[in-house]
Amino acid sequence: MDQTKSSRCQAQMGEKTLCELISIFKFLRTLNCYDSGIEKLPSSICELKHLTFLDLSKNEGIIRLPDSVTRLQNLQVLKLNMCCKLIELPRDIRKLVNLRQLEISNCNALSHMPHGLGQLTLLRTLTDFLLPGDDYCPKNYGGLGELNRLSHLRGCLNIEVKGEKEDAVAESNAANLKEKDSLVSLVLVFAGKGSDEVLLKELQPSLNLRSFKIRGYGGARFPSWMSHMPKLVELRLFHCAGCKSLPSLGELTSLKRLEIGELPIVEYTESDLHALSSLPNLSALRIWECPKMEWIPPLLHIKELKLPSFPLESLQTSVATIEHVIGMDDQVKDVLKLLEIDDDEVGVRIVGIHGTNGIGKTTIGKAVYDRLSSYFNSCSFLTEIGETTQNVGGIQFVQTKLIYDILERDGDVLLSKEVSSFCGRNSQSKSSYCHR
Repeated sequence: MDQTKSSRCQAQMGEKTLCELISIFKFLRTLNCYDSGIEKLPSSICELKHLTFLDLSKNEGIIRLPDSVTRLQNLQVLKLNMCCKLIELPRDIRKLVNLRQLEISNCNALSHMPHGLGQLTLLRTLTDFLLPGDDYCPKNYGGLGELNRLSHLRGCLNIEVKGEKEDAVAESNAANLKEKDSLVSLVLVFAGKGSDEVLLKELQPSLNLRSFKIRGYGGARFPSWMSHMPKLVELRLFHCAGCKSLPSLGELTSLKRLEIGELPIVEYTESDLHALSSLPNLSALRIWECPKMEWIPPLLHIKELKLPSFPLESLQTSVATIEHVIGMDDQVKDVLKLLEIDDDEVGVRIVGIHGTNGIGKTTIGKAVYDRLSSYFNSCSFLTEIGETTQNVGGIQFVQTKLIYDILERDGDVLLSKEVSSFCGRNSQSKSSYCHR
């Protein structure tokens, strides 16, 4: 085995086994121990001086990492996702001077970040930042100021504020999110406290932000800067129990998707209604558990629409672009009833439509798809898969179409040259499958 390459710890292993592996492969560069049943990482891990990649994700027994892990000065990637018992990161994490990627998603027992994290100035990926409330401040915890010098952060960042912050202005200003131009997605999770409004006001992100989600916000109103995000494509507001009004949306001209859920006292104003109607790119609107937001004006350009208490009858007529299927309404209604879609129900429903060729199975399926697609974040409608895959390049075509449909909202995937070529050779397939 080439010691300079990698090792995948597939079996469940104890500390002794891992110690033996470390002693044998001194020149290891990549160590992937994902879901390996590890409960304790041995302190001898520091002997792997050439290690650049370490994945300990989904080892649910790990509570702490040994201090010696900070002696891995060549380490660039550290993954600890789904280590649900992990209670703290190494105190001397600042010594990992070459670290570029730190992943700690779904580490539910983790309560704070270590002081000195901000010295990792090469860090490009940081999935989560946890800020404790004033009622629980561990010794040497890192505040939002740790984010200040991390100017290379990119991708998505999730910040969770776990309690009340007395000095909220200084805390949030120190993060300097406005200067992090490479961050395109931001999630802010609050604990529903009085200081949330001040924190959010000062946590203004870069104008390059494309996706923004707020959950658990305890303030009564949203800050004015939320109305001035020219590149924002997706906005999600969840469980903001104290909010009385929505942010002004009229200038969010790039907004494609808006989701509002569990805002029990928020109400529409006349300007809100006008803003919704005027957004040129809005194609998906989802509202639930907002009892005072029961009506919106006609939005003919909306492709997906989900409103509170959505009855079956309104589902079939709410979106102006939905096609009326002549002579098949009863069959379509029968299928919808079999699916039993319900806002509060999470589950899977599969309904088969059988019969000979030409009786309208595909037409019924497409009508059901059009009327229920708003219930899903992503969806795709595929027909004649068997016939298509028999053609040269057919499998790749179906795969690419599926990926394109799922990611079309973000424009991240374009049809490949192979698909274009395939469509060019099969004009009938092109009209059937490439219709956008």
